[in-house]
Amino acid sequence: ASLADENGFVIVRDGLYDYIGKKSAISIPPSVKEISACAFLENMNLTSVSIPSSVKHIKWRAFLDCSSLVSIEIPRSVETIEHEVFGGCCSLRSVLLPKGLRKISHGTFKNCKSLLEIVIPNTVVHIESLAWFEGCDSLADIYFCGSEDEWNSFYEEKINRWRNRNSKKNISYHGNSSNNNTYIISVIKDEILKKYTLQKVNLHVFKDPVLLMNN
Repeated sequence: ASLADENGFVIVRDGLYDYIGKKSAISIPPSVKEISACAFLENMNLTSVSIPSSVKHIKWRAFLDCSSLVSIEIPRSVETIEHEVFGGCCSLRSVLLPKGLRKISHGTFKNCKSLLEIVIPNTVVHIESLAWFEGCDSLADIYFCGSEDEWNSFYEEKINRWRNRNSKKNISYHGNSSNNNTYIISVIKDEILKKYTLQKVNLHVFKDPVLLMNN
């Protein structure tokens, strides 16, 4: 006998372990507190997902290679998003990470080739690796809902390491500091790599996170 409910969700205790339904737009049941590893792995039919406020954890590779996924609603209850959760979601265009999230794990958005923008709350204190946007060829804007000092305190060192591995990209981060001056951290590009298409990613830093996070 199948463990799935009438909507195709396989839920064991509080964890969503699998989805065998055929719907492309789904709402995860409110009884779920954790989305388990690989729960939606390579689900090519999935286009949108609404996650309930009961969910606190999204485990590794939960939505890996869901190539048709365009939008996902992540509630403020989510505290952890593990590695490669949205890796290979090549149709995903925009992501607003929940206020309260503390950590972005490595490869979270790796190879999300259609991703245009990401909103990061100022509650994030650790980004495990800059590989979280590796392969995001369309990424144009990163919105950080905090101050310049908050951003630099945990991120600038990682930028330096990442840009050394990706020297063909010219990525500038633009933000508003407390005195309204624009600061820029630019990747130094090698002259011999000018033949490559150069990508620019703008970083927008907001002192008042209410602007984007609806507080």
